[in-house]
Amino acid sequence: MWRHITGCSVSGYAKEQKKDLTEYVQPENQTVMAFSKETGQLTSANTVGFSEERSRRRLSEMIVLDELPLSFVEKTGFQRFIQSLRSDFAVKSRRTMTRSVDNLYEEQRKEVQSFLISKDRNGRFSFTTDIWTSTQNLSYMSVTIHFLTKEMKLKKAVLSLRLAPSPHTGVHLAEMFLEVLQQWGVTERLMAITSDNATNNDTFFRCLSSAAVLYNAETIRMSNGNVLQVRCAGHVLNLLAKAGLKVIASSISRIRKAVVKIRSSPKLKQSFEGNISLSFRACCCT
Repeated sequence: MWRHITGCSVSGYAKEQKKDLTEYVQPENQTVMAFSKETGQLTSANTVGFSEERSRRRLSEMIVLDELPLSFVEKTGFQRFIQSLRSDFAVKSRRTMTRSVDNLYEEQRKEVQSFLISKDRNGRFSFTTDIWTSTQNLSYMSVTIHFLTKEMKLKKAVLSLRLAPSPHTGVHLAEMFLEVLQQWGVTERLMAITSDNATNNDTFFRCLSSAAVLYNAETIRMSNGNVLQVRCAGHVLNLLAKAGLKVIASSISRIRKAVVKIRSSPKLKQSFEGNISLSFRACCCT
């Protein structure tokens, strides 16, 4: 009925009010009948309603999940698309979206923290940490927590990705790491930390092991008294691969030069592809 009133050009309702039809808002508890396209019969009746708060939250989630820039909401095409769906839904500036995303983060952070420090959880947590450098040449320290649920499912959550100003000494990194643990209230439930084989991590683990907040807690330690350290398997394999490539470095260099030479000329590329085709046929025939 609402669609007929707002869409009918001869609607007395619209003429009497003498207003733009976009000013009228569909009631939140409007019941909409759904019909099957195949049978043409009524299949269900669903209660739907518009909520600006819910829609704004979904927009914030889209920005985060799809890794979109905050300025995306200011794009002309997106603004027109939203207006075609709901003309009274105002999508404002990226500053507004920044506040919405920050509020969404704070809400999620509280939920995760409440789950981690719940009295029903008696287990310990493992952590991974590393330094990441952005395309703007800025360094960030990441801290990720790993744990098992009661259903024995492995879960993880990124607790922190904060700017890590130089110098990246083991003492400085240990202070930042402990600050994250204290902020989330999981200091006393540390089990192990996984990191790469950088030399500053040796100092990092010595500082953690002597920290008062961990020394007083029942932290699992290795035979030398340090906090349990797990070497990153991926980093170890990467070092092994690099060491192996050094043995055949001269051969790799010659192959690269040959590839650059062949790609520099369409004639050479065509000749090379023809020789490869002939060689392949010869191998198949034999």
